Amino acid sequence: MHDRGVWPTDTPIDRSEHELADWELLTDALVGVLGHEGLMNVDEMRRGIESMPPDEYEQASYYERWLFSAETILVEKGVLAPGELDSRLGVTFQAGDRVRVAARAHEGHHRTPGYVRAGRGASSVSSEASRTRRRARTATDGLPEQVLYQVCFAQDELWPAARRNARDTTCVDIFEHWLEAE
Repeated sequence: MHDRGVWPTDTPIDRSEHELADWELLTDALVGVLGHEGLMNVDEMRRGIESMPPDEYEQASYYERWLFSAETILVEKGVLAPGELDSRLGVTFQAGDRVRVAARAHEGHHRTPGYVRAGRGASSVSSEASRTRRRARTATDGLPEQVLYQVCFAQDELWPAARRNARDTTCVDIFEHWLEAE
């Protein structure tokens, strides 16, 4: 067992190192400040992580679990109102919302791959979109900030001719302006 409580798993531990993204560094700092200010301790953080729905837990990264927990604990303690972060960040879609990717042409480089455009199927906004990153925004190029969602597609919706397991999914990070409510 590893970081799973009593949930059995045969999945190996990913021991690879990676450079932390800015939001991961900020998450680490935020949790440190919350502890220093007495707003959250390590036991509360663990309980918050363990309160994640299993499917969200399975898809979330290490620091996404920390963010989920920090938000959960701060809402429980009345520091944040339920949904306050969503409203402050202008989040349109929540975890589990059904969305489709706009079918419009675009010149030049962009994040949205062609195989998910043109009405290629519905998808669900994942826990990453609702918990992680909304806070993942970009503004270094002078363009307006955009909310970035991770959208998961059933592979048989993307590639109907391929014989795939019905549970196989492909997850893609897509900016909000490409998404439409289904």
